[in-house]
Amino acid sequence: MKLFVRNLIWLVVATAALCVTAAATELSGQDDPLDYERALKQHHLKLSRYVGALSSHVPSANQNQYDVTFYHLSFSIDADQKLLTGKVEVHGQALEPLTSVELDLAANMVVDSVFTGSVRGSFERRGAIVTILTAAIAQSEEFDVTVFYSGSPIADGFGSFSFATHNGLPLVSTLSEPFFARNWWPCKDHPSDKADSVDLRVTIDNRLKVASNGTLKNIINNGDGTNTTHWHESYPIATYLVSLAIADYEHYADTFYHDNGAMPVDFYILSGNVERLRANNDLVVRMLEYFTDVYTASILLFARSTGMHNSCLVAAWNIRRVRQWARFMIGS
Repeated sequence: MKLFVRNLIWLVVATAALCVTAAATELSGQDDPLDYERALKQHHLKLSRYVGALSSHVPSANQNQYDVTFYHLSFSIDADQKLLTGKVEVHGQALEPLTSVELDLAANMVVDSVFTGSVRGSFERRGAIVTILTAAIAQSEEFDVTVFYSGSPIADGFGSFSFATHNGLPLVSTLSEPFFARNWWPCKDHPSDKADSVDLRVTIDNRLKVASNGTLKNIINNGDGTNTTHWHESYPIATYLVSLAIADYEHYADTFYHDNGAMPVDFYILSGNVERLRANNDLVVRMLEYFTDVYTASILLFARSTGMHNSCLVAAWNIRRVRQWARFMIGS
């Protein structure tokens, strides 16, 4: 059997600690099935407001003229000041001749400078659009632009970029569905154009662990009280699925063995909750084995009612029933 998922990061957090959205608050602590169903309907009503805005979030004419192939996000986070400072490289290929590249970025985020390749360039701002002026780019030609920027991200939608605390330490999380990646990084923010791969480097207080999409490549101690954590996502991914979960996590790992080898299953759990959640988490590998047999072509993972599946990073705030883990596996 061919397995398309190479590396799965399971992120489990305690109910009270990651209730950073209204949905989390509504869905936590629900034991009665009818109460749970009512809370779920309220959550879906909130979701429908954002889905209903789909028609107003379409790529610009300029954005329809290029295809994104790669993003490299690199930034530092000052959680005390709720400040993000960073740069984003965007690699793409022109579908039509271009003399500019338009990216989405929330109007409150400040652009410091832009580059086309290694050459510093000029840009224009129009609301939440950053227009980078370039030399002529021919059809089918590859290009790359870089944006240096900073600001305090706004938590729109379900909490596109949120700050909280746990055990007196910062807790940072993202939930960019459906069009709120632009709130914290410049991009072509539409699911119609998935980057082929993404690199993400985050510098933050070294007492915290950073979970993100794909494979953990390395963690560098900067010698100044911060670490820089590097994650790489090697599968096509929409902008709203690029995600972060940062806190005083405890980490442990399991392994899922399949016909073509082995896949690590990593758990990042808010400190003090490992033993309380271990019994349910221990069932994850068994569920993967079962659903791999049922869905032989691939393992499809999507979290609906109890969290968010972010392409190899599943963020959840209330895994207290075995059936909820099963829903993460099959998207029911």
